[in-house]
Amino acid sequence: MHRSIKELGIDRLSVADRIALAQEIWDSVAESLEQTPPGDAAVAELECRRAEDDLEPETAIDWQEIRSAARGR
Repeated sequence: MHRSIKELGIDRLSVADRIALAQEIWDSVAESLEQTPPGDAAVAELECRRAEDDLEPETAIDWQEIRSAARGR
């Protein structure tokens, strides 16, 4: 059920408190998404990528190399 800012009394909070509340809500959404298992399509894609890496391990790029390249930009 959707409730409005006025119904919840959020409009009476200070700007700083509304920003803090928004951040807390955003963090809770991110936490919920992290706990959500990947869908079937994502699992299939990961399995496909793993199989490709197993067949041609020399084509895989080490995470350290990726991070170093990104920091060098």
